[in-house]
Formats: sequence, C-alpha cells, structure tokens
Amino acid sequence: MVDAGARADARPAPEDVDAASQQPTPDAAAQQPDARLPDAATPDAALPDAAVAGCTALPQTGSITISGATTAASPKWLRPIATTCPATADSSVGTAVPRMEHVLCNLGATAKSYDIAMNGVDEDATLTHPDPYLVIYNGMSIPTDTHMCAVGDDDGTSGSISVGALVANFSVAAGARIDLVATGFENTDLGTYRLVITAR
Repeated sequence: MVDAGARADARPAPEDVDAASQQPTPDAAAQQPDARLPDAATPDAALPDAAVAGCTALPQTGSITISGATTAASPKWLRPIATTCPATADSSVGTAVPRMEHVLCNLGATAKSYDIAMNGVDEDATLTHPDPYLVIYNGMSIPTDTHMCAVGDDDGTSGSISVGALVANFSVAAGARIDLVATGFENTDLGTYRLVITAR
C-alpha cells in the first residue's frame, strides 16, 4: 500500500507425543482451525483498506502535489472539448493526445471543495509539458461516453496568475472518487507536469 509474527504451531512437541498412541483424541477435530473464520493472526494493517484502495486521498486541509508525465508511449485519446461539461464535441486537433489518469478520493465525512491545478513548463521551467489540459470525471475511470465529464479546463488563471490548467472550487462528495485526466491540447503536447490540489 506487515508481519504479524509467526502463528503458534498447533502440533505438539515431539517429547509430548506418546509414540505408542498416535490416534487423535475425540475432541481433536474441535481444536482444528475453521477455514471459514477470519484468521486472527492476520493484523488489520495487512488487509487492504477498501476506503483507500485504488485512489489517492484528497487533502482535508492544505494541499498535495502529484508529479506525473505523459510520453509518446502513454495511452492516447480523442480529447473532448471539456471547457464546458458535459462536452458537446471532440477536439479537431487533439485526436490522439497522450493522457494520464489519477484517481482521487474524498475520505472526509463531508463534501469538500478543491482548487486543482495542472502546471507545465510555463509555470515551472523544470517541467516539460507545453500545454496542460485537465478533464475530470466522477468515478474511477473515463466513461464510455468521454463527453460526460464533470468539469475541465484549458489555460486557467488563478487571480492574475496564469496556470497550465485550473479547475477552481470543485466539490467532491464525502466518500466519492474522481478520475482526473491530465492531458494536453494537441497530439504533440506531452511531458512532465505537476498537479497541485488545494482544499478550500
């Protein structure tokens, strides 16, 4: 995402076994572990946590940063024009744009709003993505109908500061997951990027 220690060996030590009598006692079967019951020797920490499996927890306060990259080998898609969602058309220049998906979840007890920025080379010279584009879907994956986005952005602004892409004040319900697609404007737009997700 631990070792509980060795399970006690149920077999008696050799010196405790009567060599003349190897027959099980009548209640030996009752002492055998029931495979249907949970293994008490397995600690909770070793079990997958269904609440966080498969997603990155959104912050309840402050912000988190996620670094990523798209390359020529990344999955590609016909990018919807997601400046309005649901989208009504596909891009004519982004017909096979590299993309990367990030599944995020709100593990808080209440809905929370977030500012989600995708930064590229214009925001940080150590990055290489030339033209970030964000598309966000409710759930854990891109739906069959890619037009069914929740929100998206290209060339966002935060006050007077330009960012590669910015979705501002996006609400995520308690326990909900979102699929954030980090992509580009055109087919040739790829490279390293940074996501900055800030709780409001």
